[in-house]
Amino acid sequence: SRCCAVAGCMLVRTHVYWKVWLSVGKVILGSITFDSHRMRSGLLANIVYVCLQLALDRTSKHLCQQLMVQVWESLSLHIHKLYFQEGGLHYAMTSRPPLVDSPAAGASQTLAFAEALTNSVDEIAKPVCIGMYLLGRAVWSDGRMVGLTALSTMMLQKLSAALIGPNIKEFTRRAMALEAKFKTLHARFRQNLEPIAFSGGGVAEQRVIEKSYEALERHAVQDAQAGVAYQTVSTFMLAPDCLPLSIMRALSAAHVWNRSKSLEVGGISAVDFEDMWYYDQCTKLGFSTLRAFAALPDKLAMLEGLAQGLVQLVEGLTEAAAAAPSAATEPSTADFISVDRVNLVSPQGSVLAMNINFSVRKGNSLLVTGPNASGKTVLAGLLCGLWPIHGNGSISVCGGLLRQSRPHIADLAMVSQRPYLAPGGFASNVAYPSLDCRIDDPCIRKCIDAVGLAHLVERYGMETGPETPWDEVLSGGEQQRLCLARCLFHRPRFALLDECTSMISQESEDKLYDLITKSNVVPITFTQRLLLPELHPQELRLGEDTDDGWCLVKQQPMHA
Repeated sequence: SRCCAVAGCMLVRTHVYWKVWLSVGKVILGSITFDSHRMRSGLLANIVYVCLQLALDRTSKHLCQQLMVQVWESLSLHIHKLYFQEGGLHYAMTSRPPLVDSPAAGASQTLAFAEALTNSVDEIAKPVCIGMYLLGRAVWSDGRMVGLTALSTMMLQKLSAALIGPNIKEFTRRAMALEAKFKTLHARFRQNLEPIAFSGGGVAEQRVIEKSYEALERHAVQDAQAGVAYQTVSTFMLAPDCLPLSIMRALSAAHVWNRSKSLEVGGISAVDFEDMWYYDQCTKLGFSTLRAFAALPDKLAMLEGLAQGLVQLVEGLTEAAAAAPSAATEPSTADFISVDRVNLVSPQGSVLAMNINFSVRKGNSLLVTGPNASGKTVLAGLLCGLWPIHGNGSISVCGGLLRQSRPHIADLAMVSQRPYLAPGGFASNVAYPSLDCRIDDPCIRKCIDAVGLAHLVERYGMETGPETPWDEVLSGGEQQRLCLARCLFHRPRFALLDECTSMISQESEDKLYDLITKSNVVPITFTQRLLLPELHPQELRLGEDTDDGWCLVKQQPMHA
């Protein structure tokens, strides 16, 4: 409906635009003939039509802005749905090769595309409508010469574009990729300010960022240099004060010479002058809009370049979302995890372990150990249903096959070494990802007190604004404790604990693990060292010197 309204405004505006010039011609003719009535009526008509033109301009501008917001919102919501609701982002990034590149920066291009699209309507469509209208009147008034001249000028300009014009679509696509990389580096720098400062790596980071900026700058310079000759030729052929000026004056002179009878007596009548002025305006304004005609393919190429990046992003996310298992909507009834003949394959395609088999149930928790790059993170991603399973192996979590769905949070939760702290206060973080938590929920406060964070609640309160940067406010150990409180709150059947107490003292670590087991949560612990063997009857050792690269060792049973 907004598109139709914009089109309607432009069509009406084009006719009103011509009426404005007709009223100006009426005023000029009245001045020449000393006809005060004609002057007054022309002036009044000019005021009315100018006001109407301004109103139509503001209306079309407002509609274009609304259209931009609608396009931006629709694209962003669709991309965010693929990101967060359908698991497309993680699958797209872990695929080899990745199905998307710089997704965060790519999503930000939706605004640039929406702005470019609506600006094209305002900057190109309006002049094109006026040019077609006025050139049509000029052609109707004086035969085919005007049309042939305009067509010849456009054909010469297009020939120059084909011979010396830059590849605007490719330049736009390349600029988007370089800008996305530059933004990604800035985001990485922002997320790692503290370790960079501690290690004194500012100069090294500056070198990396400046290298990316220099690549973006070189591309901009190359783009400008590639278009110098093309812009020079286009300006000469299309700018109103260059070649079109001579053409317009020649056509106006020919029009007067062919149509005026007053020239035979050595003068020109007021009617001939009015006709000449109207024809001159039609020709001049029509040729002035040739730039809009010429810029249309370039503008479309730029839009295609912007759209190409978004299409690749959406297609990659859609493909990943279709391959990713959907999240389970209800918890399962079984109380075991079974891994049968599963291969651990790194993101680079290296096989780290083969044919892994084990099962976990209450009273038979698992400790996963191994050196760096032995496959612990890969196995954790497989158990959470975040990574694709290679080969014919299968993983069942509480009775649900992971090729079909991801585990429900009531069946399996993960606490990683680097915690994720959600926007909001302590209550929101403990209840995350639940959206209907209450600040006064006694269970939330009990979990916070159990992990030793009661003093932080006294300091900051249970709930704060979403802008609080908890990753900067809390220490590493406090962040890990907060995520363990989240695990205690949800009380899943199984919990993947991936080095989740690496920044907590050993004494506190023992107490926290005791809290988890007393909450009827079966831990599956990932670590590089032997941790609390009395709580883990079995140990899966990765990176072993065996044919399959792993071995399962039985530890002493759990104490009652």
